[in-house]
Amino acid sequence: MSARNRRTSQRVETAVENPELKTIKECLGTVREEQMSQKTTLNNVIQAQTMLSENIDTIQETLESLKSEEPKTFLSEKVDAIQKTLKSLEMHGLQNGGGADVVSLQENRTGNPAHTVLTEPSGTCNIPGKKPQRSKRQRICAMSPADLPGEPLFKTQPEEKDIINKLKAFRVDVNNSTIQSVLGATKVPPSPTSTSAASTLLVVDSSLSMKGKPFQELITFVNGFIDELDRANMNHGLEERMAVVMCGSPTTVLQPFTTQYDDIRGILDQCAPDGKTPLLTALTLALCYIDGRGEALQLGENTLLTPRVIVLSDFNPTDDKEPFDNEDEETGEENKTIQRHLIQLAKIYCRQMLGLYCVPVGRNKNKKFARELADNSYGGEMVSAENFESAGHYLRNHVIAARVCDDVEASIARNEDIDVEEILKEIMSEAKCGGKDKDAIVKVIVKLRSGSEPAPAPCEEKPKKDSGSDRPKKRHHKKVRQANPETLQKYKEYIEEKKKRPEMLPVLFDDTGMVEWKQTKMESIGYEEFPILPPLGSRVKRGPDWTRGEDDGHMPGTVVGHFDHEMTIVLFDNDKLVYCKYNKEGKYDIEKIDEPRRVPRDHIEIGCSVKRGPNWRKENEDGGPESVGAVLRKSSGRMVMVRWPNGIIQPYKFGQHHRFEVEVTNEPTNFKNEDAVENAADSGLTGEDAAVPTSGATSGQSKADKMPWWKWKDSQQCWRPFSEEAVNTLEEAKNKNQQFVQVQYKGKDFRVLFNENKCEFDGGRFDVARELINDDDKMSMIEMDKYLSAI
Repeated sequence: MSARNRRTSQRVETAVENPELKTIKECLGTVREEQMSQKTTLNNVIQAQTMLSENIDTIQETLESLKSEEPKTFLSEKVDAIQKTLKSLEMHGLQNGGGADVVSLQENRTGNPAHTVLTEPSGTCNIPGKKPQRSKRQRICAMSPADLPGEPLFKTQPEEKDIINKLKAFRVDVNNSTIQSVLGATKVPPSPTSTSAASTLLVVDSSLSMKGKPFQELITFVNGFIDELDRANMNHGLEERMAVVMCGSPTTVLQPFTTQYDDIRGILDQCAPDGKTPLLTALTLALCYIDGRGEALQLGENTLLTPRVIVLSDFNPTDDKEPFDNEDEETGEENKTIQRHLIQLAKIYCRQMLGLYCVPVGRNKNKKFARELADNSYGGEMVSAENFESAGHYLRNHVIAARVCDDVEASIARNEDIDVEEILKEIMSEAKCGGKDKDAIVKVIVKLRSGSEPAPAPCEEKPKKDSGSDRPKKRHHKKVRQANPETLQKYKEYIEEKKKRPEMLPVLFDDTGMVEWKQTKMESIGYEEFPILPPLGSRVKRGPDWTRGEDDGHMPGTVVGHFDHEMTIVLFDNDKLVYCKYNKEGKYDIEKIDEPRRVPRDHIEIGCSVKRGPNWRKENEDGGPESVGAVLRKSSGRMVMVRWPNGIIQPYKFGQHHRFEVEVTNEPTNFKNEDAVENAADSGLTGEDAAVPTSGATSGQSKADKMPWWKWKDSQQCWRPFSEEAVNTLEEAKNKNQQFVQVQYKGKDFRVLFNENKCEFDGGRFDVARELINDDDKMSMIEMDKYLSAI
């Protein structure tokens, strides 16, 4: 017998010998009998309410059939019959402890019967211990249970060695506590399944650090969340199965999947926070439990909704090793190690297409780590503890979004003109959603139409081929929003017809189910800007002195680079890269226009105008929420490089991990270079003197606010910034009036000659420049250098 079992046995024997135990049992028995009596009473109330609700529709139809032109005697007979029925129903409802609130038919002053007003049965949504009756309202879209995507983690009943091997494959901490918790989860019996219920698992932090106000905040969120699920059930017939994993002492599956939400309320009300915060064990346990007992939900034709995991914690995890004492804190280094393991586990969630929705609570909540954990899962988010309403609308919003996507595809297949806004408005009206819900639903639509199966996590070992009978059954996998070949053919035909209206084009998909993505190949073009040229990102068209024939395809283009103070590099919308004169000997190949590039929905290309997207987290580096920037590059990993009106150039996510830090807009950019030109003219600088590369982000700032930085121009005429260490060495040598100094750039030795403003590298000589920049410019230069090709 293990030490733990011996301690448990001793506690049980002590309890049996306790003379007060019998009295306690009797009290508990009395309480149990009283609870059963109350349950019987509540059942009677529910039955009465059910009968009332079934008769209300019939009565309402009868009232609507009454027409003003019918004989008064006939109306009187109808009214008398209805009054008798209502009176009978009202009396029956009151005898059973509840009923419908009925405003009786009244004779108005003219002697004509007034309209009958029927309201919902009082207390239907708030009777403790019972779910509200399901609405008979027609569903927004078809729903059916589906298998989870991908391969299962374990065989039907894994052994301890299987769990250890899997945890090692995940590269997370392997300890006895986690092993035993996961082993226990695999033995939890299956819960009753529902024909069309989504699966949601709550991970509840019940550690000592949650004691008091933090745990009350957690309870408030759960209660509000359940209330919203009840409303969704009443209004739309939507249902969610919910389970609870407790993270504390102990860490276990406290409540298997159920639709009896009041059982969950009762469990949490009786919970007493204690012990450490073994979040790694809890999330590993949740992953394995969902893998064995969770279900996906098919929404409409092409949308697969996988289970979600809502994590309620202060997100200050501790180690998962026994014993779970009351020391709920770790040193800084230990905490970072645990966080790394948790981030690794979140990536496994992403591979399994499971999202972590992190709800930080308490005064000492770690919001930064909560967000990072959610971002590394499959479409997860950090949710405010006050925002339980949006969490409760999750299923409803996905159902509406799935219906919109299906209706759009159906319209395309029928070669009909598509008005997504009108389709969304109609479906929201049908679902009785207000305008305040639109943004959340649109966000889900964007997520669904760009979603796909994530690539396998690099840490996961490939499963060995095994022809034996114990091989896990391969699950059916259906990509989220995967277009079939017939639909793709319809898309192509539609595109040919709508070439002149690109903004109306439908979404195209690549073979992974994602919107097509084409990376730009302009590594040799830098981001330096000359103040007398149109800023990078400016939209242009052929000018009065155009001499490049059909290179532009009679289409507008985007300035993507400055070659020198008289020459721009333009990428036209036909994908032709052209070097164009701008005031070279008084000649202009191009002229500026205020015409943002138009692309199909959910696409983005060079020259598109963008603004902050739903996942923007960069504060005000764009210049403010009203700023409109321009796309300069599309890089691998679904990232775009954007220039803002303030001159800042930074990379942003556009679909990476289903995140959209920017979104396309039809608003034109408001780039201006007139001030820079005037400043150059006022200073008396012309020609080469005026062609000193500058950054728009530094204009208007004093020298005292700036720092010196060094860069060199490579053989492709692209300026490359030196590292901070190299800059410090260069400044020190310059202040000592040295003639030259040796520094490194990306591991290569460079000899910088101060008197000649040159550097020597690999047998060649290259220009060197020193300029004053601010902190924003510095960060931009360092970030952009990552995108430059190797030397």
